[in-house]
Amino acid sequence: DFDLLEILFSNFLFNAIDAIELDDEDDGSVQLDYKYEDNIHKFFVYDSGVAIENKKELFEAFKSTKVKGNGLGLVLSAQIAEAHGGYVELLEGDKKGFGIYIA
Repeated sequence: DFDLLEILFSNFLFNAIDAIELDDEDDGSVQLDYKYEDNIHKFFVYDSGVAIENKKELFEAFKSTKVKGNGLGLVLSAQIAEAHGGYVELLEGDKKGFGIYIA
């Protein structure tokens, strides 16, 4: 479903941009990567913005650290990924971001 996948990816892009805008640095970057392995489409969205503070509540409805956030973007995105045979995960390592996996 193209419309639902558009919502999923736009949520992650807007979140990445929001994280950059909250950072004190003048420059920021968003990086998108894609791989197809083992019959799974793997999308990666990385950003150079502020770190995620509420990792335990990340996919809980109505929990948001944003002033204008409602806490539904990541929840809805995770449900869309699941409806397409996939899942979403927080990536913690050298790069900060999310992995989006669609079967």
